[in-house]
Amino acid sequence: MTAHTFTLVPVPTPSRQYRWSCSCSNEASQAFFATEAQAKRAHGDHAQAKNAG
Repeated sequence: MTAHTFTLVPVPTPSRQYRWSCSCSNEASQAFFATEAQAKRAHGDHAQAKNAG
């Protein structure tokens, strides 16, 4: 099972937004999220999908 380490990436937009980045092959989200919690949840979905595949 691959390790998926979550890193929060603040996006410099007028209203603060976030992306996630992951330790697996330096993958990062293309989408922006309004809260840290949303970014963390999306990263969890990414990790689950990668480990299931």
